[in-house]
Amino acid sequence: MSTKSKKVDLLLCLFLGVFGIHRFYERKFVTGVLYLLTFGLLGLGVLIDLFQILLSCRTDKNKLPIGKANEKHHKVRKALSIFIAVILWLLVGFLFLRHAFNAPMVKEGYYIKVDAAYTLEQKYTKLGEYETRATEIKSGETLFDTYKVWYPSALEQNNNEKFPIVVMANGTGVPFSKFSPIFEHLASWGFVVIGNNDSSSWTGVSSSDALKFIIALNENSKSVFYNKLDTKNIGISGHSQGGVGAINAVTQFTNSNMFTSIYTASATSMELSDALKWSYDATKIKIPYFMVAGTGKFDSETIAPLASLNENFGNLNDGIPAVMARRRNVDHGEMLAYADGYMTAWFRYTLMNDEEASKVFRGDSPEIKENTTNWQDVHIKNIK
Repeated sequence: MSTKSKKVDLLLCLFLGVFGIHRFYERKFVTGVLYLLTFGLLGLGVLIDLFQILLSCRTDKNKLPIGKANEKHHKVRKALSIFIAVILWLLVGFLFLRHAFNAPMVKEGYYIKVDAAYTLEQKYTKLGEYETRATEIKSGETLFDTYKVWYPSALEQNNNEKFPIVVMANGTGVPFSKFSPIFEHLASWGFVVIGNNDSSSWTGVSSSDALKFIIALNENSKSVFYNKLDTKNIGISGHSQGGVGAINAVTQFTNSNMFTSIYTASATSMELSDALKWSYDATKIKIPYFMVAGTGKFDSETIAPLASLNENFGNLNDGIPAVMARRRNVDHGEMLAYADGYMTAWFRYTLMNDEEASKVFRGDSPEIKENTTNWQDVHIKNIK
C-alpha cells in the first residue's frame, strides 16, 4: 500500500485538482504539469481522478494503492470511475454551453450603464414615456417559428393614435430573445417593434415576412393592432448579419417600398459578405439611411471596418439623406446597446418628425458631430 494518504489526496484533488496538485502529491510530476497547463484536462481528468479516489482504485507513481487496498473488482471500479466522470463532464459542459448560448446579448437596464455623453444622446438612451407590453405569436413559417411584438400599452386604448413600425433583423446567433431590452426601449418611445427568431436574416426574407405579418395584424379587426399602426412610417434596424438583411429587405422585395427609414449597426462589410455569399447592394437604397459601427478591434478590423462604411456611404444614390458614424471605444457585440440612443433618435426623427430628435442629425451643429466624446468619422449628406 502507498504511503500517501487517501484523505489528503482527496482534499487536494477536490480543491486544487485543476492545478494538478494532487498528482504532484502522488509523485506523478509529468501529468501534474500537464494538468497545470490544461486546468486538469479541462476538468475531465480531475473528475476521473476524483472518482478513482472515492472508489478506492487510485494508485501512486509506483502503482501502489492509495488508501486501504481492495483488489476486488479493481478494474471494474476503475472503468466505472471513468464512465461516471465522462458522463458528468459532458452534462456539465452541455449545461454550460446552453447557458452561454442562451445568455442575453443585451441585458435588462443596459441604458443605465451606457455612457451617453451629450444631452440628446442621454435623453434617447433613457426609456421613453410609454409603458410597454409584448406578445409572442407563432409564425407558421418554415424559416422561423415565432414572432414577438413589443408595443406601447397606450395602443390598447380606444383612441385614434397610430404608432410607427420598426422591423428588427437579427445578427448571427442573436434571435429576439437575446436583445429584447432593445425592442422594449424602442416601444417605450412610441414604436411598435416586431422581431423573430430567424438565424439566417441576411437574405431579408424574414424581415419582409415580418412586415407582411404586422400589416396583416393592422388589418385584422380581431387584433389588438387593428387600425393602430402608422403604415406610412416604417423603419428597419439590423445588426451585423442583420444589417445585410435590413439592406436586402428594403431593396429586394415587392413590399420593400413600404419601408421609409433604415438603420444598420456594424453591417457586415462587402468583402466579408461576398466571402460568405451574403450579397447586398447599397446603391438600391432609396430611403434615409443611418449607418454606424464601432472602433473596437473586431469591428474595425474584421466585420465593419471604416473602409466598408465609406464604401456603402459613397455608393448611396444622390439625394438620399444619410448619416455615417463610428462609436468610439465600442466593439461589435456592444453596438446594439451603445448606439441605441441615436438609433432611437433617428427613428423618432425620420418616422415621427420629432423636431428635437432631428437636432442630432441636422442644423448647423448636429449633436452627433459635436459629440466627439463618443463618436467619430461622422458624415452627413442631404439633411438640412
